[in-house]
Amino acid sequence: MKKNFFSIIIILFCFSSFSQNFKGGIALGITASQIDGDKNSGYNKLGFNLRTFVKRNFTEKWQGQLEIGFLQKGTKFTEKLDNDGKIENRINLNYLETPILINYIFSEKFDFSFGISPSYLIGFSSEINKVDYTDDLDKLNDFDASALVSVNYKLTEKFLLNIRMNYSFLPLKSITPFWFNNCISTCLYYQIN
Repeated sequence: MKKNFFSIIIILFCFSSFSQNFKGGIALGITASQIDGDKNSGYNKLGFNLRTFVKRNFTEKWQGQLEIGFLQKGTKFTEKLDNDGKIENRINLNYLETPILINYIFSEKFDFSFGISPSYLIGFSSEINKVDYTDDLDKLNDFDASALVSVNYKLTEKFLLNIRMNYSFLPLKSITPFWFNNCISTCLYYQIN
């Protein structure tokens, strides 16, 4: 009985010590995105993202970070017609994503991150001249996976500015032409502990 009691105390102490190594918080930011493969260019589709994160130091220079968040992607472009008219196109894509990152700390103010982000498409819409054409997007893949790179700048002990590039390595559509999400985001991170 005594042996079991001491074993439980040691295990609880280990978990208590281990939990102190984690830091977490929330992040809010804006996105600028495009869809590569749609024959248009430019990060013209603006959106927002909201994330929660937890990170842990592995060494003095390396950290692991896990996030869960909502991210808006898509495209927005205008086609000019021969008769001086124009067609405005917009595709809105809403994702639930779970980025898995490795952070390398360069200095007290800067760190660099890289990783992958599995994502699930939770909603989408398509408009041409503000008329809904969402049914035309029925061939979109529900799952996406992106490669991520980002730079972080420490503003204060609690606030961090993040700039991230997010590029899909799975196509958005299963049929040709293949489309790939391409997104740049800027976020303000708030570290709670």
